[in-house]
Amino acid sequence: MTVRVVRAVDESGTYSPVLNPGMAGVTVTLTGEDGAVRTAVTAADGTVTLKPAKATASGKYRVDVVNPKPGVLFPAFAAREGLAGAPDKLSSSTEFVDLSAGKQATLTTGLWNPADYCQQNAPLATACQPSVTDPATKRTLLTFPYQARGVNQDVTDVGTAGDTGNVFGIAWNREDRRLFSSAQAKRDAPYGPGGAGAIYVTDPTTKATSLFATVPDAGSTAHTPGGDVGFFAAPGKESLGGLKLSEDGRDLYVVNLNNRKLYRYDATAKAVEKPKAVYPIPTPNCPSADDWRPFGLGMQDGVGYVGGVCSGQSTQKIGDLRAIVLPFDPATGTFGKAVLDQPLDYRGAAPSTCNGYYWYPWKDSRPTDGACWFYGQPELGEVGFETDGSMLLSFRDRYGDQASGTMGADYVFAIASADLNKACKSGDAYVMDVNLGCGITTKGKGFFDTRRVGDVHAYATYAGLALSKVESSIATSGYDVFNHAYTAGTMFTLRNGAQDPGFGNELSSENSRFGKGAAMADLEVLCDKAPLQIGNRVWYDPERSGLQLPQQKPVVGATVNLYDADGKKVGTAKTTARGEYYFDNTNVTGGLKPNTAYTIRLDNPADYAKGGPLYHWVPTKANVGDDRLIDSDGTVPKGGTYVERALTTGGPGQNDHSFDFGFSQQQGALRLVKHDQDGKPLPGAVFQLWRETNKTDGLQADGDQADTKVGDPCTTGDNGTCTAAAVDKGTYYWQEVTQPKGYQTPEQPVLGPIVLDDEHLDDGITTTAVNKLIPPPPTTPAPTPPATPTPAPTQPSGGLAFTGMDDTALTWTLVGGAVLLVVGTGILIVARKRRTG
Repeated sequence: MTVRVVRAVDESGTYSPVLNPGMAGVTVTLTGEDGAVRTAVTAADGTVTLKPAKATASGKYRVDVVNPKPGVLFPAFAAREGLAGAPDKLSSSTEFVDLSAGKQATLTTGLWNPADYCQQNAPLATACQPSVTDPATKRTLLTFPYQARGVNQDVTDVGTAGDTGNVFGIAWNREDRRLFSSAQAKRDAPYGPGGAGAIYVTDPTTKATSLFATVPDAGSTAHTPGGDVGFFAAPGKESLGGLKLSEDGRDLYVVNLNNRKLYRYDATAKAVEKPKAVYPIPTPNCPSADDWRPFGLGMQDGVGYVGGVCSGQSTQKIGDLRAIVLPFDPATGTFGKAVLDQPLDYRGAAPSTCNGYYWYPWKDSRPTDGACWFYGQPELGEVGFETDGSMLLSFRDRYGDQASGTMGADYVFAIASADLNKACKSGDAYVMDVNLGCGITTKGKGFFDTRRVGDVHAYATYAGLALSKVESSIATSGYDVFNHAYTAGTMFTLRNGAQDPGFGNELSSENSRFGKGAAMADLEVLCDKAPLQIGNRVWYDPERSGLQLPQQKPVVGATVNLYDADGKKVGTAKTTARGEYYFDNTNVTGGLKPNTAYTIRLDNPADYAKGGPLYHWVPTKANVGDDRLIDSDGTVPKGGTYVERALTTGGPGQNDHSFDFGFSQQQGALRLVKHDQDGKPLPGAVFQLWRETNKTDGLQADGDQADTKVGDPCTTGDNGTCTAAAVDKGTYYWQEVTQPKGYQTPEQPVLGPIVLDDEHLDDGITTTAVNKLIPPPPTTPAPTPPATPTPAPTQPSGGLAFTGMDDTALTWTLVGGAVLLVVGTGILIVARKRRTG
């Protein structure tokens, strides 16, 4: 059989080859009814083919996909069709397949990180960067639908220069729907009211902005009128860089460019005075420690990333320009070894200063006294990740932030020459596309086409970056994005590397104050919280193992109800042909809420009545073993009637398909009542119960084909009764092993067959056996007179022949509705009696 494991990004339960790449390195097991297991690992495309470890009688097997990152990755939304809809519909990570008689099976299942979720055409937030000449009412923060293309298409202004001043970092907390933005050092673009270390928070609905925090020690260079000449060295070295939320929305991280430290703040607070923690960012092996310039941030699958460059400033050598990405633990701030360390010499050396789209070492003064349109200085402004795990690197051109925003002294007109690159895993590290990574075979050729105005501007993109993983394009900031000269806005590039047919959304309101230099901030998609799904399977467990075994059958058509904490029914589902059920926003009133108490209950009386799927089935053992995906979770609470499972949902998108309910066949009671001929209960009689298993009439208690003993021998108590309280439907025999003391051994010590069927399962069957006392020993009689001759017997009247047998003969009679069997001196009574109580 073939299993495909994909990375899911939405709640559709449908596999899309475009949106859902395969996941490599995921362990998959195939288990037979005999417990034999075949284990394999998915290949680069997420698929694996398995053959059973050995053939089994039923040909049925259980498939288990092992989550490689529990707590970070969760089961993707499963389709109601499950395996029946394969390969396009997603199954749960535990499935059951039939491989008997050479059958083949294919299933697709998925895992997801809830932080990857986004709704289609979500709002996209960015900010226009204001010039010193712009009024306080000039817009900065704005939003528009992700799929909008054109000139100021569907734009909503949510912040002004008076609210924020110049900002670069943008972050969105989907938990409380607040938009964060952070100050950036840019020539001729004044800070807002919070200064160089300001982080602002904005409510996009009310458009209210306030100061959230002030990062200390963010730099002291002041903006000055008349050209802001003294600010030329500050961009990239002072104020703040990347701004990013943890995936759970609890912490906000920001890079302080001045002291090169990472600050962590409580993102749930209305405003904060101090950080929760401050982490020094390690200095990599640049020619000089001062060449290390961290800037951008990224978050993926529970790991944080800081991106920066070795600036080459100390040596002024292009060969010393490098891009570096360092991973860190968001919980502890502990940094690891660089996962990317790549040279940035792929554009080669410029034939002369200011001559074209090249990377240059950083410089804190004008490159020449004359005009210099090109002097690209790389800043790694943003780190992102594709669904397939490849890394996205959005570079900003520092020179674009050194450009003038107004006419003044040391006027600089810049044409930004940044880049959008992809880096792919090679061993334990990432290799950039331009350095022959990601399948690129030409040095210097990038994966993405970021040209605008035909071929005039080869690198019209610059950081920031935003990726909605349900869309086909990547959003970056850029210039001439809609092919209009001297404008700025959001550029879109298809995720397959090609230009987006719609190009972008021009946002600069005619010409940009910064010309073709950097004039836009980072971007962020305003995604909703991930939806949630719980459920999974109801099955028959005739083995009473409490585990979902491969050969077992699903319960079809059972009603599963969901109740809230107040006991109100908020959802109903019916088990499918595969025994599966799910609750999510499609069938829960008000939607399935995260971190909320619910109870799942199988409480439809009709399901347990005759003709229902659970007629004469009862809950099996719960919580057997340590694998929550294959055990049974339901129990009947004290004083309750129906099986249920109380639970509290996880956080947004933390799907849980482990709420399973197994049912074993209801058992009945077989009771043996022993008394004497006068109805007196007889204690001390020992009986063995046997089950008919060899398909031969009557009890066979020994030999190779003997029937099967049921439990240990049973001894009648003071009430003359012994009981087999829980036995399966079937045919049974009681065998008297030891008679009561003082009573005769019956000539026929076996009672049966006793048939326990559906008709008698609820009340059970009572069998009665009667023994006679052993007669006292004879005494010597007194002498008697001679016997009087006895007349010959006479034949009774009637049509039956008289046999001449006495009262020890074998006779049948009906006594009080019970069959009374008299054998010699023993009396056996076989009765079926309805249980009361």
